[in-house]
Amino acid sequence: MIMMRHIPPGSALLAGVLLTMAAPEIAAASPKIKVGGYIRLDAQYEDGNTRDFPYPAIADTPFEDDEERSHGQFIIDARASRIRVDATDELVGVKVLGRIEADFYNGEASALTMNSRNFRLRHAFIQAEHVTGLFILAGQYDSLLGNSEVAQPTLVDFSGPAGQIFARQPQLRFGYIHKFPAEIGTLRFDGSMEKNSTDDLGSETIRESQGEGQTSPLYTVKIAWRGKPLNLEAGVAAAKSDVTLEGGRRIGTSVWAAQTSADFLLGPVSVFGHYHHNDGLGRLAYGDFRSIVLAGNKLENITTNAFYAGASWKIIDTTSVTGMFGWQRADELHEGGFTEDQLRQHRSVHVNVIHKFWQNWQVGLEYRRFEVEAFNNRVGHVNGALGAVWYFLK
Repeated sequence: MIMMRHIPPGSALLAGVLLTMAAPEIAAASPKIKVGGYIRLDAQYEDGNTRDFPYPAIADTPFEDDEERSHGQFIIDARASRIRVDATDELVGVKVLGRIEADFYNGEASALTMNSRNFRLRHAFIQAEHVTGLFILAGQYDSLLGNSEVAQPTLVDFSGPAGQIFARQPQLRFGYIHKFPAEIGTLRFDGSMEKNSTDDLGSETIRESQGEGQTSPLYTVKIAWRGKPLNLEAGVAAAKSDVTLEGGRRIGTSVWAAQTSADFLLGPVSVFGHYHHNDGLGRLAYGDFRSIVLAGNKLENITTNAFYAGASWKIIDTTSVTGMFGWQRADELHEGGFTEDQLRQHRSVHVNVIHKFWQNWQVGLEYRRFEVEAFNNRVGHVNGALGAVWYFLK
């Protein structure tokens, strides 16, 4: 967490960076290196087949009339294991953090093949923090629109609930944190410019879903309060999404989304919730839903509303119980339409027990239920019993 004080006249993060560049004898100090992460083994049984992924997204839920995927399966896997390397330094009032983090969950690799240990990049960024509270971050990190620090209980399920915003984005972020006395909390302002992406709708050579062909980045602003007993945040993001159709014709549409998240501590009980509204904004807050469709000669945004809410009870210092419900739904289109099994609604339920022991160890047991409904009225659900053990690297 960034240390804040009142901003003295004329001070700025840029000045600290320039001073560092002008003082090579200071910059020559060796950074402190720390290795972290965890080793994790997952085991799960489910009464339907969500294909070969041990951590399925909700869209992997089979429909009730899919006879081939209606049978139960047991999966055991360790690809969610994660390794992180941090380099920290402090130079003339500027705290510097560099981080590279990866796991082994490369969806293209099978756990039963020799190349199944492929790294997947999660985070890779550098952050500079000035004593005034100003900071800048550059690299790949959780999208600013998401809520990675608020309303995030510990789940055994790697994919998480319906209604969440979960994405890592290449970005340039900047902001300011004001630190009040410790018993009050901190107030934070962030702004970011991130990679923008949308659906692939026609071109055979341009992949808009990978951010290709976009003339506008994603712009996001957020305000957040961190304190006890309340954590609260709200953010807005907007962009122009461009699509190149077969033959070279290019069209675009303005897209946006807004979210708010909160958690409140009441003794041993933490109550949390998240809500977001999305109007055509790519993959960040859609999960398995489409974001735009081609309606005649123009693009039509798909609008979704989503939330999740729940509570965690800390029975003792090392053991907690969590329950939560998630929901997300796409509105009907005015002009465009869907074919086949495009999803209209998600629902999820998670109930778990998490226990920490021997300082670096943690185990969890969880019940999970996914439900889906498509625009063609097909429905499906899957129930699962999930277990995991973590060993944390310190």
